[in-house]
Amino acid sequence: ATVADIQAAFDAGAFSCQELVQLYLDRIETYDNDGPRLNSIITVNPRALDTAQMLDEERASTGPRSDLHCIPVVLKDNVDTEDMPTTNGSVLLKDAIPPDDAYITRSLREAGALILGKASMGEFAGGNYTSVDGQTINPYNVLRAPGGSSSGSAVAVAANLAVVAV
Repeated sequence: ATVADIQAAFDAGAFSCQELVQLYLDRIETYDNDGPRLNSIITVNPRALDTAQMLDEERASTGPRSDLHCIPVVLKDNVDTEDMPTTNGSVLLKDAIPPDDAYITRSLREAGALILGKASMGEFAGGNYTSVDGQTINPYNVLRAPGGSSSGSAVAVAANLAVVAV
């Protein structure tokens, strides 16, 4: 579904932000953590459902902030978030939480987007990246590498683990 499709479904009352976020969390669990283990999402926002509830309440009281209101977004793990680790793809930084959000993170949150988690920076054939959770897997052909440091973001969208990725 596109962003416009999701917003139309919200407007029609087909589902809530909380229901949408739960669907994505379930999908991440099924395909990224279990099943084929795509290894595209290295951190799931532990407050995703709480944020979704707040965004539902805001939509009901004042309407959506923008077309991105409650759209689940995954950020590449070199984009700072003040509430989740930013590892830059290194196991040495697995617990490093920045003091504030990057400009793009802040802008997305201000627009009402829901930061669902952080995407792996993956590895590629040359092995130049050290992923926190291991090789990111191409969801359409496990024998083909998804490519460089944005592979986690690309796989997350390709496997429908988020609507949008940076």
